[in-house]
Amino acid sequence: MSDLSMNKILIFGTYPEDVYANMRESKFFFIHHHDAKNIEEILQDESFELIVLSIRMKGRDGINILEVIKNLDVDIPVIITTGIDEPKTIVKAMRLGASDYIIEPFEFPLLELAIDENVKKLIQKRKVNYLEQQVSRSINKHHVSRSAVMQSLLEQVKQLSGAITNILITGESGTGKGELARQIHQSGSRPRGPFVDINCGAIPESLLESELFGHEIGSFTGAHQTRRGVFELAQSGTLFLDEIGVINENFQVKLLKVLEEKKFRRVGGQKDIHLDVQIITATNIELKDAVKEGTFREDLFYRINVLEYEIPPLRDRIEDLQSFTRFFLENYSIEFRKGMVGISKEVLKVFAEYSWPGNIRELKNVLERAVLLCQDGMIEKALLPAVLFSNNVSKKILKKTDSIINDDDSDSIEKGMHLDDFLHQQEIKIIEKYLWKNRWNKTKTAFDLGLKRTTLESRLKKFNIN
Repeated sequence: MSDLSMNKILIFGTYPEDVYANMRESKFFFIHHHDAKNIEEILQDESFELIVLSIRMKGRDGINILEVIKNLDVDIPVIITTGIDEPKTIVKAMRLGASDYIIEPFEFPLLELAIDENVKKLIQKRKVNYLEQQVSRSINKHHVSRSAVMQSLLEQVKQLSGAITNILITGESGTGKGELARQIHQSGSRPRGPFVDINCGAIPESLLESELFGHEIGSFTGAHQTRRGVFELAQSGTLFLDEIGVINENFQVKLLKVLEEKKFRRVGGQKDIHLDVQIITATNIELKDAVKEGTFREDLFYRINVLEYEIPPLRDRIEDLQSFTRFFLENYSIEFRKGMVGISKEVLKVFAEYSWPGNIRELKNVLERAVLLCQDGMIEKALLPAVLFSNNVSKKILKKTDSIINDDDSDSIEKGMHLDDFLHQQEIKIIEKYLWKNRWNKTKTAFDLGLKRTTLESRLKKFNIN
């Protein structure tokens, strides 16, 4: 089956019966409406590859309908059909964004040929866009965001105007901290310089110093040659240190010294190397809590946190859930040669109710799998992983923790007990109750309690819950 055979075509207008008969036999899947009274609702409910629009329709001007279509989706191809005596209308329609026109009356093969050519152009355009996105995918990914909070964050990034300073990016896993770091680099004063990223949590403590600062030949067993570290590799560019919150106290001291003095030495080296790098760090833990607990140095926290950008979780920005769904659908439809895969209302409802603990990374994985398995051009609930149906519970209900306290008759202040001790006792009981409910899934528990996972981790450590 070819890519074109799965495409849904929306057609507005009244045509001769032979046109409808040919539609039923066509390789395209046509959805026909005699009028366009509910066009806004139709286009919001379903995805179409192309629209055929008769300019001469009862009750509504075709040109006005074309304007509505282009306001809703500027990229969708529209073929207009019109009478031979309407050249001014044709010119106006083409200026408004119509892709092609056919003079009525027409033979159906002419319409099918026009649709075929325009859909092929659209697919080719999407392939080009996809390749461009692959080249600069980290920049474009956040540009997909439509939520006010992300638009504000991106505007703040633009206002940096090339300033070189230490930046801390915070947010849950999978929210796109690495992509934002790359965008800061690209919009800065050194976009042509190297962008080097390293995950501090993925490197054994014994190798971290060598990975970051490099080493001289013979400096330790196995150092058979001189090796540059990521600080050197990022010179005149940007170094992105992900999961900065996991580094041990000994290395925190060394990192602080490098950031303050703007110089470092390779392991086993005697020569200072001047540091000319913008440092961007990221973490999914609450560093302020880590500072209070003594696991992260306060002076290092303020050194890396000259500017802080917090990326909210996907569940808190429903507009981005919608725009990223469309973004990944289009990309994977092209990558897997599936035509333009659609998505059902039921699936969108599941998406809206799910908490997305893995954020954008999880959404991307779900849609990649669904498009790959999709056979009929429409993603239905059967193609979704079971986990998406496991925690579709309202946040408002889950945050009523006071009702949990009231359910237990033993929750009363003992004589002589301090109020703070009592509150801590209740907090422990609530956390443990939700941990058991979620089979000790910390991400789900944090969501149910309206907390960041990093905050929950801090409470678990504080109350010695394990």
